[in-house]
Amino acid sequence: MNFQPTQEDRSGKMMKFDCSKHGPYEVFGTPFDFRGGHNPPCPECQKEKNISDKLAKSGMPRRFWGTSFDDFKLINDNQKRVHSALVGYADTILDRKSCGDSVIMYGNKGTGKTKYSCAIAKKAAECGLTVIFTSVYKMVRKIKETWRKGSQDSESDVIDTFSNVDILFVDEVGVQFGTEAEQILLFEVLNNRYENMLPTIAMSNLDQEGIEGALGERVFDRFQDGSGFAVLFNWESYRGRKE
Repeated sequence: MNFQPTQEDRSGKMMKFDCSKHGPYEVFGTPFDFRGGHNPPCPECQKEKNISDKLAKSGMPRRFWGTSFDDFKLINDNQKRVHSALVGYADTILDRKSCGDSVIMYGNKGTGKTKYSCAIAKKAAECGLTVIFTSVYKMVRKIKETWRKGSQDSESDVIDTFSNVDILFVDEVGVQFGTEAEQILLFEVLNNRYENMLPTIAMSNLDQEGIEGALGERVFDRFQDGSGFAVLFNWESYRGRKE
């Protein structure tokens, strides 16, 4: 992007520049500091780049990086209630993080659970929080890869990574092998986060009984501890819907 100075100030004060995308901005310095056309980056452009870098490292699907809460079309009252609850969660994301408030989104396929999670993750990144976006299968596989001979990471290293990130987004709860070992690994991560008061956002296509079985009754209850909550996505799939 080409930035052109709009004012010169040789006294080492605030200099004005113009960004073709975000408009005018100011930076402290002198023309000597920015000689040769090497003008300082626009703060808003830099902020957008930092957020994109965070989302890339988080594991969020690139398709949803630009997701906004404004993208959703609300047709019935339940959609409106769910939307309001999740927007409210995102708008108070720093408080939610401090309190460890978690969320479970469950219900019909194709109803926007992943997309809503990505909108929350984007808001968290904008607020300076670290996020990881994964699935139960990917998380368990990542932990189990440390069992291989020559692995550079230990099992505890990977568990700590998932346990200590500011907000963990776990998709496809219930789409796992369901062995006792995997249940133990999943419980360890989620229980660590609960004890450390760190939020987890879980998504599942199962009904309430199914997700309780996949997570275990204790973990399911802990998701709703404090101001945490579960929301049911029981409307028609957006996929293939004709407007």
